[in-house]
Amino acid sequence: MNPTRYLAHLEGLTVFAADGQAVLFDARDGGLHLLTELPWAVMERICTQAMDTEAVKAALRAEYPDDDPAEQAAAVDRALNELVTLGLVREWTP
Repeated sequence: MNPTRYLAHLEGLTVFAADGQAVLFDARDGGLHLLTELPWAVMERICTQAMDTEAVKAALRAEYPDDDPAEQAAAVDRALNELVTLGLVREWTP
């Protein structure tokens, strides 16, 4: 069984990004979302390519090598769950 892969759901979003954070306006439901550094970094990784959780974690470990790996992995899990709940990221199946 293949692991779940995720892809950012960008249709209908207006994105304002600066200083490692982003504000997203979702025209589909009128929602306004502030993404702090880690959730935005996750979104950036899966905007153009579907990735499973471990691939996202590996990409962020390479970018932020000084972070505690266990804390970073848990934070990525939380960020993905939050992004899916908000409808900004969806599970992707080929």
